[in-house]
Amino acid sequence: WIAQRKFNDTRNLLHVEPGHQMSVWSRHGQAHKRFFLSNAMRQEILASLRLEAGLEYWIDGGVMNKTKDGPNCLVFFDILQAGRYFFDSPDQMRRLEILHDLCGNPTVKTDNGLALKVSENIWLAETFTEGFVERFQEAESTDMIEGLVLRRRDSTLDNFGKVEYEVDWQIRCRKPNTNYNF
Repeated sequence: WIAQRKFNDTRNLLHVEPGHQMSVWSRHGQAHKRFFLSNAMRQEILASLRLEAGLEYWIDGGVMNKTKDGPNCLVFFDILQAGRYFFDSPDQMRRLEILHDLCGNPTVKTDNGLALKVSENIWLAETFTEGFVERFQEAESTDMIEGLVLRRRDSTLDNFGKVEYEVDWQIRCRKPNTNYNF
């Protein structure tokens, strides 16, 4: 298993077409109601990501717009397509390598230390291979983190997401709050 912080975000799928036209989508495959890509954000994406000409991309992530003092930036945590949809290959670890490379292999953390800084308004979720309990406990000190997402290292994308939350290779570990009572 690997883990990433589960951000208190609005799920966001970034679609970049071969001609670099961009759109953003909710987890339900619909246009967002409270978020759109400004021209400045489009330019920041083009300047910050290593997009190959002629390829189509789908990048999985979120928009940090749910907390009062949130930064309203994009945070990426997986890539679903780079040229072709990653159906049955590559596995989770290879997809993360591709995403890190696409983001320029950042090593500097954001000012709050919660992610890797790709650019001012683009973050990359860190991936952890150990210390999951400690990482989960970090969520107690900030509203920007809900908990952790665990994924099997060897997991592959085996469907197009027709059934929400129906995969056996991912577990969401959320701290208790008014939306998630245990």
